[in-house]
Amino acid sequence: MKKIFIGFISLGLAGLVAFSPIPAAAQDLAAFCSATPGPEEVLVFYLSFSGVIIRTAEATIIIDPADLLLESDIEKLKVLGADLLFYTHGHGDHFGLASALEIFKATQAYVVAEPGVAAQLRGKIPPREGRPCVGRRE
Repeated sequence: MKKIFIGFISLGLAGLVAFSPIPAAAQDLAAFCSATPGPEEVLVFYLSFSGVIIRTAEATIIIDPADLLLESDIEKLKVLGADLLFYTHGHGDHFGLASALEIFKATQAYVVAEPGVAAQLRGKIPPREGRPCVGRRE
């Protein structure tokens, strides 16, 4: 599989890493969840619109899943686990409150969101001990 090198500057992925897209024939969430990324690989699953799930050997990050995940998809993520659930803004193709709460309930992922989304989530997703409440600026 051809590897393209990209650099990440945040989320604990500092430095260059190898990017290995899942082949089109394997673009289903079950195959993505069962794939094991190597120590220098990043696996990316495109949800549609702007939603993606990113996996490395160390972390799983869900970005802007909106309402694109079915209940069966969320169950797969429950088994896989997620470390971070990230919302860039509150448009319907990026964020859905009911879906966000279901994904959080299944994965217990740390949630990062822009202030408008954070306001909708505040009080519904508890802060983690030693970490600020979702959306709070320190």
